[in-house]
Amino acid sequence: MKSILRLTAALILSFTCVYTSNAQDALRVKRLKKDVNYLADDKLEGRGTGSKGEQMASKYIIKTFKKLGLTPAGTSGYLQAFTISTKPKVTAKNHLIIEKTVLEYEKHFVSLPISGNGNIEGMAIEVGYGIHAPELNYSDYDKAGSVESKIAVVKIGNPENNPHSKYTNFDNFEVKVRTAAKMGAKGVIFISSDYEETAKLPIADRTSSTSTIPVGYLTKEGFNLYKSESARTPATIHFETELIRNKVDGHNVVGYLDNHANTTIIIGAHYDHLGYGEEGGSLFRGKKSVHNGADDNASGTAGLMELARIFSAKKLSKNNLLFIAFSGEEMGLLGSNFFAKNPTLHLTNVNCMLNMDMIGRLDSGSRVLGINGVGTSPEWKTLVDSFTYNGLKIKTTESGVGSSDHTSFYLKDIPVLHFFSGTHGDYHKPSDDAEKLNYTAQAEIVEYIEHLTRKIDATPRLGFSKTTDKDSRSTPRFTVTMGIIPDYLYEGIGVKVDGVSDEKPAMKAGVKTSDIIVKIGDFDITDMHTYMDALSKLKKGEKTKVTLIRGKETMELPITF
Repeated sequence: MKSILRLTAALILSFTCVYTSNAQDALRVKRLKKDVNYLADDKLEGRGTGSKGEQMASKYIIKTFKKLGLTPAGTSGYLQAFTISTKPKVTAKNHLIIEKTVLEYEKHFVSLPISGNGNIEGMAIEVGYGIHAPELNYSDYDKAGSVESKIAVVKIGNPENNPHSKYTNFDNFEVKVRTAAKMGAKGVIFISSDYEETAKLPIADRTSSTSTIPVGYLTKEGFNLYKSESARTPATIHFETELIRNKVDGHNVVGYLDNHANTTIIIGAHYDHLGYGEEGGSLFRGKKSVHNGADDNASGTAGLMELARIFSAKKLSKNNLLFIAFSGEEMGLLGSNFFAKNPTLHLTNVNCMLNMDMIGRLDSGSRVLGINGVGTSPEWKTLVDSFTYNGLKIKTTESGVGSSDHTSFYLKDIPVLHFFSGTHGDYHKPSDDAEKLNYTAQAEIVEYIEHLTRKIDATPRLGFSKTTDKDSRSTPRFTVTMGIIPDYLYEGIGVKVDGVSDEKPAMKAGVKTSDIIVKIGDFDITDMHTYMDALSKLKKGEKTKVTLIRGKETMELPITF
């Protein structure tokens, strides 16, 4: 009888544990959904850095941090402010003359918000994309020659022409202008490699810094005048700029969980997004619309708040935790860069940094979770390989440099990881809405990060190691694009399509999401590099065929670049 009672009690206890676990899972999903729905609501107007929507989002995050008892760790309570410039007023003192041809403002050129005020004259020198990245074995300046006392003519974008390129951290306006100034240029004129593609792209109204040199942008009409004047010999440019600016503050939200340990783990996610698309970076070609950024990155911010709940209830023993919601990420990692240079705790005591950016759209079929940065510590691979969780398949990359906030900490010699569930057709578009997220899978990713964090806590302090790009082959240059968003977590042969951009060759040809491109013209496509290599051999207006696999069917589609 006692045996039966013990068995009955055990069964009841087992059932209770399962029930409690299921109840906790359901509650976690409910909280994540609630947080994402608030952050991605239209009333927050896309959470642009320094906007009213950013302030609403920061108050929402602070409310959670307060409720959990996290210690304020900003410079003003939970907030750490950093200053950016709003759209400047352009005065009548903005002139551009190429040789003797006077260009008309707005029709032919504009002065960019980052521009310094000045009146300069110098010879134009074309420097490709204006990228100088020795760590990637790439420099446009090595090919162009000296820009000392000249005006650098720089193309927008980067050689790989995709939003998650290894060059992403080198291809924003501010970095390119700083690079040109460091190389000795008197000014910078931006041009486009494809004016049809960029004609509708807004130039960002806000910037975190002001250059010491004049900076402008040639429209298609202005570019044609420039090419006409510089057809035989390098053109002499006279450029004058004057902009009157106002300043606004963006805000990081910082909460500290003191476990009385010697080292601290930073857990971060950016909570800003693109506003109405005016920050630049929007892939939407329609009318001005709110970009809600549910996956990018309300999903990571909700994960941040959920991990704060988890670790406040069941603390770590060997590490403190610093939770940071960054702003300014979409403008070039501004918030994380500011924190890394102006930390509110000693970075020498930081064990590692874990970053969540886009964790809301895990593919329910492949269930692949990307983890970037495993080469930044000798211990990462062992820790990541030490357990599996609920059938998640892990795909890793080594580099500590990427298009998200972990980069700012890697550059301070801190081990980092970036968690990423993949791109999709709604990336950087108004259609990135809350109802499209896979909240059950998002909860699983959060729990995976919890388990990994506890394993880090049980491990001696992590060592740091520098990483290099695993593909040392030179990146081909190309002037055409298909207009797809590749699936960077895809591991098969070819390039899998995660999204198709409006009005681009791929869309016009009938390419669809989930198609796998295996051939373009006569060029076999096995991976991203062969894909880019094929594009580099094509010219604008060229007609060919794209071979792809759709489901179980292989098909050829005519395509015009």
